[in-house]
Amino acid sequence: LGRLLNLAKLLAHLIMNHQLNLNVLKVIDISPNDMSEASVIFLTIFFSSIFDSYEDPQDIVVLFRRGEKSQVQLQKEAAEIEKDDLYDGGDDRAALKENMSVFLIHYLEKSPKNVKKSTFRKNLKTAIKICETESHDFM
Repeated sequence: LGRLLNLAKLLAHLIMNHQLNLNVLKVIDISPNDMSEASVIFLTIFFSSIFDSYEDPQDIVVLFRRGEKSQVQLQKEAAEIEKDDLYDGGDDRAALKENMSVFLIHYLEKSPKNVKKSTFRKNLKTAIKICETESHDFM
């Protein structure tokens, strides 16, 4: 358990300090039905560390937006799709956002830290909203 705690806090620190972005979570199967207990503990500590670290929910918006494709990148990808029927750009980021949303709702909404008017709650709600909206729809 100590290793999980340290690893989750290290990953949160690296993401909060712009060394990595949330795309690193793509390698973890974040589906509540198939997650191991260790994965649930790891992600709970990870997201709790992030939500506890920021006073301003706008910081959560910035953190969750890093790693998303820009409008220019999306336009280039659309042009590639038109040129090449075999193009498979995939939408891993959308799947990640959906999985994070499910995890946050399924596990962190039940957290004892999720109390009215708490910073944790504001940040959790912001993160869920970001995960459930299109990039260009939020803000």
